[in-house]
Amino acid sequence: MPPGLRWSCQCEVKLYIGLDIFVRDTHNNVLYKWREGHDWKPSKTGWESLGGPVSDGPSAVSWDRDRLDVFARGTDNDVLHKWFDGTKWEPDRGWKSLGHSIIGKPTVVSWAPHRLDVLVHGASDHNLWHLAWDGRQWGNWESVGGQIVDIPTPVSWGPDRLDVFVRGTDNGVWSKALLGTSWTANWGQLGGSVISGPEAVSWGPNRIDLFSHWSDDTVVHKAWNGSKWGPTQTGWNPALGKLLKGPRAVADGANHLDVVIQAPDLSVWHKKCRDGVNLVPAGSEWTPLGGSVDGVPVPSPLASQKLEVFVRGSKGDLVFWS
Repeated sequence: MPPGLRWSCQCEVKLYIGLDIFVRDTHNNVLYKWREGHDWKPSKTGWESLGGPVSDGPSAVSWDRDRLDVFARGTDNDVLHKWFDGTKWEPDRGWKSLGHSIIGKPTVVSWAPHRLDVLVHGASDHNLWHLAWDGRQWGNWESVGGQIVDIPTPVSWGPDRLDVFVRGTDNGVWSKALLGTSWTANWGQLGGSVISGPEAVSWGPNRIDLFSHWSDDTVVHKAWNGSKWGPTQTGWNPALGKLLKGPRAVADGANHLDVVIQAPDLSVWHKKCRDGVNLVPAGSEWTPLGGSVDGVPVPSPLASQKLEVFVRGSKGDLVFWS
């Protein structure tokens, strides 16, 4: 059995036929396991080590057949990168440093094959910083400005489109968009009083759903419909119930959305949307999934096929609900 897990779990789908999971263990190494069909590899309880040490992360993304890219924060607070090219992990030893000095873990999104966008919280100026891979080479780090107090949350709903959401120094949620190669001139103010960065997902073009952990320990929600934010630009939908940690959400098909939280009783709770409009159960009610867990639950990206939730258990191991 591997060492206990520090809770930074990342689930990624590769080719939509398998599931890849990355975690950081108590020795600050990144561990990896994957599922082929119904079988976990390298074994049900075994893990493959990608090495370290890292101080935060990992974050992972897949942009093409048999391709995985993993990012973490190094012990020097720089951004580290490792990738799987279909046959082996590179570099074969250690990690490649992409430089910069950051707070928290790097986040990453891909809106097309051979495209990567890395977003980080700058350590020296607390700006949002961006780095892009165009399929041939990495660009230069660029400051997007702002004054942020948590890790950024990027999401893409189509090619040449990237939206990033952050928690500002006022504890409100703010947004910027990358349209092709140009960032929008001003930050969009979305209001709120949150205690962590928002969770952002998209189930289709011109659609974004935001969930946040409010200052009174409730879950709130707002959505972009292609022309405006609802319920209003700076307003949020009424409290969706109490939580301890989270929320985490996944959207892997049109009108399809799943949200999970760690509830105040340490169990995992779930809401779903199947019509693009209504969260079920309604109001402050949730469907209990049980358990007594020690971390933020993470839903599988394949939730439309079968809802699975991964979370650190009370003994420091990885457990999942299915």
